Amino acid sequence: MENILLLLAAILCGSSSLLSLFCASKWTKKLAIILWCSSVLLIVISIILMISYLISSRFEFQYVYNHTSLDTTLIYRISSLWSGQEGSFLLWALILGIMGFFVLHLKGAGAQKSFGIYSAISFSIFLMCFLTQPFAKMECMFSDGLGLTSALKDPWMVVHPPLVFISYSAMAILFSLFPTVKNKRDSDASSLIVNWLRISWFFLGFGILSGSI
Repeated sequence: MENILLLLAAILCGSSSLLSLFCASKWTKKLAIILWCSSVLLIVISIILMISYLISSRFEFQYVYNHTSLDTTLIYRISSLWSGQEGSFLLWALILGIMGFFVLHLKGAGAQKSFGIYSAISFSIFLMCFLTQPFAKMECMFSDGLGLTSALKDPWMVVHPPLVFISYSAMAILFSLFPTVKNKRDSDASSLIVNWLRISWFFLGFGILSGSI
């Protein structure tokens, strides 16, 4: 049932992208924003559910069984959300969803198309969330899980993936800026591009540093 939330999120996000890219009227713009906000809300709900399952040791879920155990401390139960592929896509989708509101505040003739491009990028990640099936259940019930691998039981690994995914999302915004900046004056366009370059490289630098430590 939980995986259906992710499918719905992908469908709503994809619909928002199509409306933003190919429809220019005011009501379609408003509808695209509503669809986007709904898709992000579904991702947030999915994240909350997954974290609650990790904390409460719901070992009937494969992801919980594979990445936590009864002796896993609370902070690592939460960070185990991004210790596997399925959970990492969920985290990435959440960060994309939050940072998408920065794209919504872009001004200019091409801002709607920029949002459409960003929504298309987000759609691909939302869809991967569904395809990886993070809420798949075990065939039999276990009283304990396999636990987090020792390499991931480190404070630096708690912050490393979120930093990197913030950087990736900032780069997605940077990629989406073209329709917005192409008609702006050189100084305005350069300022917008440079700001998002700095943000993406800042988080990527600290993400790589924390991972290497």
